[in-house]
Amino acid sequence: MTRTTHRILSALLVLVLAVSLAVPALAVETVKVTDVALDKTLVTLAPGETVTLVPVITPANATNQKVSWKTNKSAVATVKDGVVTAKAPGTADITVTTSDGGYSAVCKVTVESNYVTDLTLTPAGPEILPVGKTRQLKAKVSFAHSPAGSQEVTWSSNAPEVASVSPQGLVTALAAGEAEIMAMTKENGRSGTPIYQTYKLTVSDGQSGDNSNDRIFLGKTREELPGGLYQTITLPSPGASVVRDETDVSSDYTFAWSWTNDKGEVISTDKTASLSLVTSEEVSVVCTVTATSRTDSTKEPLAASCVYVIDVMPSTLLTASLDVNAGATTLDKLTDPDKSLTVMDQLTKGSGTTLTPVIEGLTELKFFPDEATGEAGALNVSGDQAYGVTDAAAQKLSAVVFTPVTAGTYIIPFLAYGAETYYGQLEVVVTGELDPAFSGDASITCTSSGVTFAGSDFYDSTAADPAAAVTFGKPSAGQLLRNMAYGSGTPDTGAKYYTDSAKDGDYHVSTLSYLPPAGFSGKVSVPITVTARSGQKTDGYFLIEVKGKTASAVFTDVTAAATGSWSADSVDFAYDSHLINGTGDKVFSPDATMTRAMLVTVLYRAAGSPAVAVNTAFTDLDTKGYYYNAVVWANAMGVVSGTSDKTFSPNDPVTREQIAVILYRYASLTGHAGDSQAASLDRFADRRLVSSYATRGLGWAVGRGIVTGTSATTLSPEAPATRAQVVVMLHRYLAS
Repeated sequence: MTRTTHRILSALLVLVLAVSLAVPALAVETVKVTDVALDKTLVTLAPGETVTLVPVITPANATNQKVSWKTNKSAVATVKDGVVTAKAPGTADITVTTSDGGYSAVCKVTVESNYVTDLTLTPAGPEILPVGKTRQLKAKVSFAHSPAGSQEVTWSSNAPEVASVSPQGLVTALAAGEAEIMAMTKENGRSGTPIYQTYKLTVSDGQSGDNSNDRIFLGKTREELPGGLYQTITLPSPGASVVRDETDVSSDYTFAWSWTNDKGEVISTDKTASLSLVTSEEVSVVCTVTATSRTDSTKEPLAASCVYVIDVMPSTLLTASLDVNAGATTLDKLTDPDKSLTVMDQLTKGSGTTLTPVIEGLTELKFFPDEATGEAGALNVSGDQAYGVTDAAAQKLSAVVFTPVTAGTYIIPFLAYGAETYYGQLEVVVTGELDPAFSGDASITCTSSGVTFAGSDFYDSTAADPAAAVTFGKPSAGQLLRNMAYGSGTPDTGAKYYTDSAKDGDYHVSTLSYLPPAGFSGKVSVPITVTARSGQKTDGYFLIEVKGKTASAVFTDVTAAATGSWSADSVDFAYDSHLINGTGDKVFSPDATMTRAMLVTVLYRAAGSPAVAVNTAFTDLDTKGYYYNAVVWANAMGVVSGTSDKTFSPNDPVTREQIAVILYRYASLTGHAGDSQAASLDRFADRRLVSSYATRGLGWAVGRGIVTGTSATTLSPEAPATRAQVVVMLHRYLAS
């Protein structure tokens, strides 16, 4: 670069500097402070406690944000950069002042001595302890300010002879009675006195026994249920009991329920849970049942869970409306609110809406009476029975009867089997007011063993025009039997039953009994026509309340925990009907295998133990055995065959398919077999295991709901049957 060039650049630089120095700098705007405040204006602290005060300057974008702090009583509270430290009881003003403009704000600080605000005990009580038990109590002292003061408390008992307490809060139950354990704080509350709390204790005499072996059992630990898309279903509690050794001690416990979905979220803490099905995928819910001891509060709660798996299916809704005075109405005559379609029409023709689609290839329906809601009426169906839509069906859907009881809504779920399986609900709205004077006024209670009527159930000698005779209609569930004995009798055919004395070849009402379906509980309505002494007739109905059982009233080993509540009703029915005895005093042995000899003996008793005037070729029978006459009778009548020409094998276990065949032959013998058309076994994956001789009998038993699957897809035809299973099957047969 030449010297000339350097000279030119230097000259340009000097010129630029001269111009820039000649232009004045732009002015920067200053934002002035107009006010200041504090985020707290009143504060109460204890000595040693701190709080940070925050100044709020107006405007927020003021240029100068500097402030200064001061206290008017440094012995009470000091301040540095807005952090206030309490020193001693008293009051002090903490002032903040802005550097710009000298604006100020004040927070009044009160310093007080710390004090107790609360005392809590864990456990809080009241509790129950057996004599000799101990319970460690823990105390937590809460203070108004932090840091907290002393956690020390003093313990005392108002009844040291009942329960003592150590200085550390260990309670010892000494004698039966009640005591209050008191804890008192070492430091005072705001009023200047200590705070106390009491733990109430009941000491039992220790006679409840050692509960260390108590176990909780659920009636089921898994259940697969159907459900309909966009419908709400109710999940029933699995049922729970607590057993100590072989004794049911459920009364010593309180039970609680927690229902959780597949995300672990709690959806209910009630005994039942309602679930809305909004997905077509399988849904699972877990119910955890917790049992807390009533007799020993130191015992850890017991818990068990049941998993509910809901198979979500296409859904359908059937609607119907009926006047309360209409009486028993079959489904082929029960119509929708518009009176245009019957229930049967809705199933096979649809209603023109998506709620009630046509079910292609419909073959049968199965109802779930235990899950019905509402008491407006009753449907005479069994949960074990499938109702067909063809003329060949043993139990026809069109013949199912709904009996109105009172105004309201009755809803019962069902499964409809066709090209697809639908989950549906039948909703019946009962309208109007009862006209007959004698409707629902009579109410009778019975167990699964049924009840025999008395003249006094209907006859009132003080009435101006008393009931002279009654004619009964078909019950909404179960059946009416004349001269019932051994669990069977002659079905009522609409005969006239007199309430005072029988006449004209008819019967007295005391010869008629009601037998509910096996496993049924709830209210049953029975249509009646009452003929008064004057001859005036009145139509109405009366109610029978069937109270189900979860444990036998006779046998100590038939409990919800031991066999499941499914068998208790049938075991007591069989015992009350003199069909079966226990295996010992108060012992039934529900899980013991039923033998061939036992089964034919039960059937022999059901037939009234007829006299035997024939001999037998069987050589393996004990002629003095309890079963001898029963085997001879059953073989002679064609109810049962031998295992060979010369042997009966009385002690061999009886299988499920053998029971079905024997019951079918017995029903044919007594004229109760009904339509001999057998139900299809196609839905059972193990149907090929059914022996050829048993196909018809097992199909009949499945069709009648006497034999149900061991699962949704299996029959287990060759499996031995237990005593409990057999009496349940027999009960279903006799009560169907």
